[in-house]
Amino acid sequence: MEGNSYDTAFSDSDFTPQLDKLAELLEGSENVSGVYLDNPNNPTGKALDQEKLKTIIEVAQKKGILVVIDEAYGDFLTDEQSGMKYVQMFDNVLVVRSMSKGYGLARDRIGYALGNKDLIKGLSPIFVPFEPSEKSLVL
Repeated sequence: MEGNSYDTAFSDSDFTPQLDKLAELLEGSENVSGVYLDNPNNPTGKALDQEKLKTIIEVAQKKGILVVIDEAYGDFLTDEQSGMKYVQMFDNVLVVRSMSKGYGLARDRIGYALGNKDLIKGLSPIFVPFEPSEKSLVL
């Protein structure tokens, strides 16, 4: 889309995300509308540092920035490592999960999102190009 851009976050040579630097970037930015983080991190498979993640969410909320936490592999996280707890604490957090990884349902493309009521309402009109099969819905 015209006027939009995508920037990648910082990472060390071992691909560990630099969440402190991301929080600083958000503090000084006026043109960021969303932040996307995968947890556990791809490609390291490590859970995000929860204190640093919370800092990013706090900064983002002050600036009206949406934070999407993709937990496609969230079934392999402990409750403490998951970003789901932030859904109840903050209005700007959306956690998305897939049942294709931990439950082996890749063909069925079933997942879910957790967020505040307004964020979930905003997802409703989005057309999903890969609807689950009738068999998947029955199971």
